[in-house]
This record gives sequence, structure tokens and C-alpha cells, in this order.
Amino acid sequence: MSYSKTEEIVFAQGELISQNYGYSIYDVEFVKEGPHKFLRVYVWSEEGVDLDICEKISRELSDYLDREDLIPDAYFLEVSSPGIERVLKTDKHFEGAIGEEIKVKVIKGQDKEVTGELLSADDMTVTLLSDGEEVKIERKNIAKANVVFKF
Repeated sequence: MSYSKTEEIVFAQGELISQNYGYSIYDVEFVKEGPHKFLRVYVWSEEGVDLDICEKISRELSDYLDREDLIPDAYFLEVSSPGIERVLKTDKHFEGAIGEEIKVKVIKGQDKEVTGELLSADDMTVTLLSDGEEVKIERKNIAKANVVFKF
């Protein structure tokens, strides 16, 4: 997982801001959707994230971005939690999800999904317990992975 320079700067500044409130930054995305650009910042805490903290971090981050004039084009800033079915992209994301049920969409001609308990993860592979069997998946073959929320 690699971030653009803009995403790296926003991640670092967002982390400084969020730590003042006892939170951390889970992920940052700067994407173009149709004619619009979106800067999405995902805030994380084991205890959850509420609207009030998202608003506080959004205001401080917006002030910083305006001051630094980091992004010359028009964009929408969105600050939220990563959600209960959070996407897993980085080593830290996978390590934090060990013991949880996840769903992995696999690429490289396999075109399948595997769902199971995440047993282990490193920079090369993830290992799931799926239908009573251990399944190892190379990280480079993962199209998307996310936590599965059970109701």
C-alpha cells in the first residue's frame, strides 16, 4: 500500500491532530470520482468514533490545508470512521484484525472470495481459517480485504 505525497502529508498532519483527542488516523484517500475530488480521512479508536470527534478533526485539518494551500484544485474533505466493515490495506490494518472474521477478494486469475478468521498476517501473506481449513493468500494477490461484521 503506497500513498501519494498529498496523502502522506495529510496522514501525518491528521495523526498529529487526532492524537490530541486520543484517536489515530486509520487511512487517507485522495480520489477523483466523476468531476469531483474527495480527500477522505478515516479516524480510528478501539472504542469507536463519533460525529463530534470527526467534526473537530475536520475543522482543524481543514484549517491546516487552507493555510498550507496543499491542494490547488477544489475538493471535498470528508472525515469519518472506517466503519464496522473496515477495509484492510496496510500491515497495521491486518495485524489489528487478527482474530476477526474477514473477507478477501483474490485476484490473479483466481477470481474468488475467501471468508474466515484471520489467524496471522505479515508483509507477504495472510492466513485465514475458512471452513475448518487454513488458507494462505499472498498479499500481492489480494484485490480487497475487509472485516466482516456479524449481526
